[in-house]
Amino acid sequence: MRPDWTLSSTNVIKYNLSNNICIDPEINLLTGTDSMRQYSDAFSVYCAVCSYYNVKIEHMAIGFGIGELFPRMLLHGKLGSITIVEPTWPMPKIYLNLNNIPYNIISYKNFSNIPYDELKQGKTDTLYIANPNGINGTVLKKEQIIELLPYYKFVICDEAYMDFSNHSMIDFYQEYSNLIILKTFSKSIAMPGLRFGFCISSNKEFINRLQLNRPSSAITGASVSLVPNLIKMIPEHIARMKLTKNKIESTYDCITSEGNFVLLRKNSMINHDTTQVKEVSQGIYRMALFHINLYNDIIK
Repeated sequence: MRPDWTLSSTNVIKYNLSNNICIDPEINLLTGTDSMRQYSDAFSVYCAVCSYYNVKIEHMAIGFGIGELFPRMLLHGKLGSITIVEPTWPMPKIYLNLNNIPYNIISYKNFSNIPYDELKQGKTDTLYIANPNGINGTVLKKEQIIELLPYYKFVICDEAYMDFSNHSMIDFYQEYSNLIILKTFSKSIAMPGLRFGFCISSNKEFINRLQLNRPSSAITGASVSLVPNLIKMIPEHIARMKLTKNKIESTYDCITSEGNFVLLRKNSMINHDTTQVKEVSQGIYRMALFHINLYNDIIK
């Protein structure tokens, strides 16, 4: 007998602070099985994402996560040399080394002080910045990004964590042809295993080049089946995650951050045996919210 994969309400407690499972209890995981028996048609995914973020289909390219999109972007050939702001996601530097593309590193002066004046020096053709930063949770405001655009041929804003903040550049992307925005579901819906990411830009030449180089594996049947439904759950998921974050930050000594994580200062109350934390700076621990199984686990 075929098992029933339908998630029932008894499996998921939706509004529990400790529960960050984002799949709605009513979604049947067998829905869309037929789409997995053939090559994926991404049109429904384009329509769902563009409708949610209010962007034009011709201004978006999808990928197998940002990790697949970024090296494909390098094939464009016109990005030139690239400035990377560190600390950040390590893969851009790895891809640049693999492709022998020159790059410049700008580092934070301390854990949370963005070297903004240095960014305005424009030493390279392109600027890559994770905004918000996935390590220390800092964010450049919209007006700061706009101020940086004249200094570079392209500015790439990696907005993987932006659904937890209020400074997305999506509302301005049509005004600046040198602005490139990267987004992913791995944070906004806490599903990194879905491997779904997308790029937004009004630069049609850039988007067309990405589309021409898109491998058939850039989107899966699972993504086609799930993304149109999952994207509707982002507001509820973000609200629940923020509620959890606010509760923790009001209970413990934390550094203000933007993202699906909290930055805890060294605290004897943290139970390191049951809580997955990473020391990102001396005495500062990063805890991703979807790693919390039970809120009480972080209390000794």
